[in-house]
Amino acid sequence: MFTYHLKVSSRPFFNPVDDFHPNLVLILLLFRAYLKSCPGLSLTNLILAFLPILILATTLLSALPLYLSGSFSSFFDASFESLSGLTTTGISLLSEPHLLTPSEILWRALLQWVGGYGTLILVLWILPYIGYAGSYNPEDLSNSRSQNLSLQRSVMVLLPVYLIISGLCFISLYLSGLPLFDSLCYTMSTISTGGF
Repeated sequence: MFTYHLKVSSRPFFNPVDDFHPNLVLILLLFRAYLKSCPGLSLTNLILAFLPILILATTLLSALPLYLSGSFSSFFDASFESLSGLTTTGISLLSEPHLLTPSEILWRALLQWVGGYGTLILVLWILPYIGYAGSYNPEDLSNSRSQNLSLQRSVMVLLPVYLIISGLCFISLYLSGLPLFDSLCYTMSTISTGGF
């Protein structure tokens, strides 16, 4: 059974100037300069350049609910927790996560679950394409339309499998006697191998 705790934060409402890291603007400007300096940029290099920006933006946006809930003292701590969930590492800054509200627990579990799916896409599509794992045939992926179709095919094939495995895990946990909410959160953590 979950115990609900009301937390009242003494800090002011979200202040983007203080809370977002000032280097974010610098990073975006450098990324833009990099893209302009390489007019014949290949898709492989574009993916390698864009991935960190995408991860950073996703981390910052997904940290907002954690920060605004008042459970984290700084936006950096909430961002760390968010990145930990999205990368499915399971490292947490919280010494007592059981004090979180159910909505915060569900958000952390959802971050892990989405991160687990993202990791599958990364390992099965992006890393082999850029030559870090597996092999690919560059002649099959010579134009951008084929590359987009390959990504779409990977996403569309993996998503139903990920959902079915998640559903089976949820049903198994629920039938074993866990409450509905616990079954859902444990499913998201188990399938993604996250650890929250």
